Amino acid sequence: MTNHRLDDRYELRRLVEDYAHFVDSRDFDAVSELFLADGVLSGYDGSVQRYLRNGRGEIIEAMQGLMRYELTSHILGQQRVDFDAEDSDTAVGETYCNAQHIYTDSRDPDSTPSRRRNKVMSIRYHDRYVRRDGRWFFAERQLSFDFTETRDVDPAPGT
Repeated sequence: MTNHRLDDRYELRRLVEDYAHFVDSRDFDAVSELFLADGVLSGYDGSVQRYLRNGRGEIIEAMQGLMRYELTSHILGQQRVDFDAEDSDTAVGETYCNAQHIYTDSRDPDSTPSRRRNKVMSIRYHDRYVRRDGRWFFAERQLSFDFTETRDVDPAPGT
């Protein structure tokens, strides 16, 4: 593997890390800037498509749905990247993620006060990357939700 490819791998890892950071920071404009202007974001439960968003504006709108959570924490795992042998400015990849989504469940009438919950998602991101003007972008990001688990969360220390 050449130093050039190692640099590309580093930049692509940074791209997926930036996505997780900006999502958790709720900087959805910054999330959208990680995509090409006509980039695509989609999500699947198995083979069932849950959503499809085209372009930065729709991606920002999709991210707004995360505001229903008090906080999110995306923890990235392994990333596999394969570069196009014919075009050095394109690649595909898969990244594993364990995402925590904290919210208060006020629907439980037996809970006094409402209890905090964590919706944990096991996600695999299937990405198509394109380099433009020396910078890597998501051309397409497909989320595959392998499973979810919801559990109670202990109160934050000091509360």
